[in-house]
Amino acid sequence: MPSKNAEDRIVKATVLDSDRGKRYNVIGHALFSLKEIDLTTNEMCVQWKDLIKDVDTMVPCDAGELLVSLCYNDNLERLTVTVCEGKGLKVPEGQQALDSFVKLIFMIENKQMKSKKTVPVKKSTDPKYNESFHFRLPQKCLNSASVLLQVTVSGGPNKDKIIGRVVFGSYMFVRGKPLEHWNEAISAGHKQIRHWQKLTL
Repeated sequence: MPSKNAEDRIVKATVLDSDRGKRYNVIGHALFSLKEIDLTTNEMCVQWKDLIKDVDTMVPCDAGELLVSLCYNDNLERLTVTVCEGKGLKVPEGQQALDSFVKLIFMIENKQMKSKKTVPVKKSTDPKYNESFHFRLPQKCLNSASVLLQVTVSGGPNKDKIIGRVVFGSYMFVRGKPLEHWNEAISAGHKQIRHWQKLTL
């Protein structure tokens, strides 16, 4: 992780109960904001956090929304993510216009498999991206896969600054509407499932 991005990041820890049927039941979550921690020293920092049951996960923000389409072809074992458009994207302080792109990071078992990004859209808080990306996703990896979409501002004093993100994946990685979107797409039988998702920090 680049040090310049650390203050924008939040570590989410989820405590799970594994039963005999190998199902995972969520006990609770804890969120750790890295801007609350002095990262300039090499000393260990210990923090206690209350577990929260609210699973609408990451910290909500007013950065805007992203329209995303997911489609899973189980025969080809291929996941297609279409970044359609954004709306209400927040212009960072100090900039007159918003030039943005979306970076996609596809992971299996927390290992980055591929990284792709859209073509930048200039001077728009309601950008039309309309780009599709394909990732090979074996059925046996459905529960260990996730896709991170980062809406990133390019140019200006905040060059390549992430203003919001959406995570899709199984119950191991995400909750709330993005999880519902993911599950609907996985079981939709090759149909594209489109929903607006609020950006989080």
